[in-house]
Amino acid sequence: RVWPWEEAKYANLPQDRVGDLIIANAPGFGWAEDISEDKVVLRDSLKGGYKQAVEPRSSKGMLTPFVAWGPGIRAGNALAKPIEHVDQYRTIMHLLGLEAPAHASGRVLDELLERK
Repeated sequence: RVWPWEEAKYANLPQDRVGDLIIANAPGFGWAEDISEDKVVLRDSLKGGYKQAVEPRSSKGMLTPFVAWGPGIRAGNALAKPIEHVDQYRTIMHLLGLEAPAHASGRVLDELLERK
């Protein structure tokens, strides 16, 4: 699928940080990610070692672990669904007692915080 930059918000991408066109291949289709020493073309980003995708909800290549512990984090908690990467910054700033800048995207992940 190809989107003009004006439609970046529909893919949860920041409009001010994308190119003029956004190209997202359907899972199973795309460009070669890498070539192994024995000349096998690795088209799967998980095998090639890259994490490239525009639609993280439909491409497991964008899923990475998120672990948080320490003061303010609820012990033994597991999040029920994947988070947006932009939520990490606001959450960390909140835990540090600092205000995130107005231009920062995302939200505080209240579901992982200790209940007071």
